[in-house]
Amino acid sequence: MPALVIYDAIMTGAPSTARWVVGDVNGALIFSALRGASVITASVIGWGNDNSSWMGPFFLGFLTPVTLAIVDMATTPHREDLAPHDPPARPQASRGFTITGLAPAPTTDALNHFTGATLRLSMQF
Repeated sequence: MPALVIYDAIMTGAPSTARWVVGDVNGALIFSALRGASVITASVIGWGNDNSSWMGPFFLGFLTPVTLAIVDMATTPHREDLAPHDPPARPQASRGFTITGLAPAPTTDALNHFTGATLRLSMQF
């Protein structure tokens, strides 16, 4: 009996740890409740002792919680996805020229020999 209780506790709570850490409390509670209901149902029902009695405990006590755990961990949002987003800044009307880039560029002659360098300037107006 203690091993069954420990298994139920681990299968119910452990896969939602990532959701708790990033702050998705609702998702963690939903997935934990679904896994807990499945595992407790498989633990409480008396399934019998014949050869076909393994299917209920297998599906409700193992396959369903493992599937829900995989879905829970695979769909855990990132912390920045849960943070409130600021609306994107509107571009201001440009007044004159704005330098957007400055980079060196090599120059070559007709035989592709290096002959010097230029400075490439990008501007927005």
